[in-house]
Amino acid sequence: GQLNFGASTVYRRPSLQLSASASSYVTVDEDGDETSRHALEVNSFRYVGQRWLWLLQGGFMRNQELGYNLRGTVSAGVGRFMVRSNRATLALGGGLSTSREVPTDGETTQQLDALLSVRQSYFTYDTPKTDISMTANVYPGLSEWGRLRIEFDGKLKREIVKDFTVGFSIYDSYDNRPPTEGARKNDVGLSLTVGWTF
Repeated sequence: GQLNFGASTVYRRPSLQLSASASSYVTVDEDGDETSRHALEVNSFRYVGQRWLWLLQGGFMRNQELGYNLRGTVSAGVGRFMVRSNRATLALGGGLSTSREVPTDGETTQQLDALLSVRQSYFTYDTPKTDISMTANVYPGLSEWGRLRIEFDGKLKREIVKDFTVGFSIYDSYDNRPPTEGARKNDVGLSLTVGWTF
């Protein structure tokens, strides 16, 4: 069995966008073993002209599958829109990120990483409404050279009949050097949702 929860909100001004999202995945297998992934993220984008932006993001994540009880991350950088229209956006960014990890077994550590970010969205407002979004953050290690982390989130939502939607979401967390010995390097989750707006 699996329980999924997700929530997000966006505040938009002509030169500023603030967003927050939370997600939780809890899975219990037939032996009664439970695995979970919980994430909270806050993002701020300051637009400079039509193409450039400053980004500041932070969040907390818990994923015992990858060997940590808590990871707090703060990142900052600059990005550029490659596509920006009334229906689609594609932005590439880069910067620096620092994180503090509390592993399931071992000492708390502080990390410094580079940040490479890709954000894409496609949306239509007329029937049938469609919303497709994808975010990928890549963290090559600087203080721990050779370590590589990737956080990927993707969502697709489509209106089937008026106000009734079907959605699909996927996440993938990858760490080639998990903080706890013996922990998995990859954690993937899929979910199917149905919704009604009123």
